[in-house]
This record gives sequence, C-alpha cells and structure tokens, in this order.
Amino acid sequence: MKLEAPNDTIVDVGKFQHLSYGEGVTAKVVSVTPASGRYVVMLNGEKGAVLAAHRHLGAVEFYILKGQVTFRGGTLTKGIYGYEPNSAIHSQTTFDEGTERLFFGHGPIEFLPEKEGGQSQIFDWEAAYQLGAQPPVLSRQ
Repeated sequence: MKLEAPNDTIVDVGKFQHLSYGEGVTAKVVSVTPASGRYVVMLNGEKGAVLAAHRHLGAVEFYILKGQVTFRGGTLTKGIYGYEPNSAIHSQTTFDEGTERLFFGHGPIEFLPEKEGGQSQIFDWEAAYQLGAQPPVLSRQ
C-alpha cells in the first residue's frame, strides 16, 4: 500500500459571492471538510444585524477582521480571537457596526427557536456546502 501526502488547497476568498445567511448577514463559504465536519466561513454583518440564540454542538473559533459585535454582554472588535466550546449556549449576537469575521466550525450549530414550541435549525458542514456550493479553488498542490 502506498501512502500519498495530502494536497494543499489555495482559494481566493475575494472572488467569492456574498450569500444570504439571514437578514443583514452574508457569508462566504471558504472551505468544507466532510470527513471531519469542519467548515470555514467568512461572516459579514451589517450594522444592527442580529444572529439568533444558538447552541454549539461542536466547538468554533473566530477572528474578527473588522467591525464590532456585542457578544455575551461584551464588545468584541478587530483583532479579537475567540474560542467557543462544544455545548456553549449563546443569546443573540448583535453587529454594532459593519463587521467581518472568519469563522471555523468544528461541528454543528443549533439555532434555537424564537418561540416556545418552534423548531430549531442546524448549521453544519452540509449546510455550509449547500450554502456555498463548491468554493473556487486556485490550486491543489
């Protein structure tokens, strides 16, 4: 049996389309890895946009590239890195100004229903793949 080294993947995120992820929020799907359930998304929020309350069914990491968000009662600005563990539950996240953040998902996120008895929604690698189809790849080496 011959083992082969994995390939690098290089993409130009600047050429990706902004895809609707909710009112005032767009996303660019950077990468999806079905084998591990990992996905990378560039999330953009307009001033005043809100992400609904949610529960992490897998850990996530993020880095704020520009802007400002209110998150768990605190204000996060450009240059902030965050880690959110599996099982973390968050109330809404508010974009205080136009914000761009790079988001690394290591498992699903369950967006909680707004009303009692409502249905939750799951965002995972499959949803990221469907949202962004297949990102354009510049090269695989």
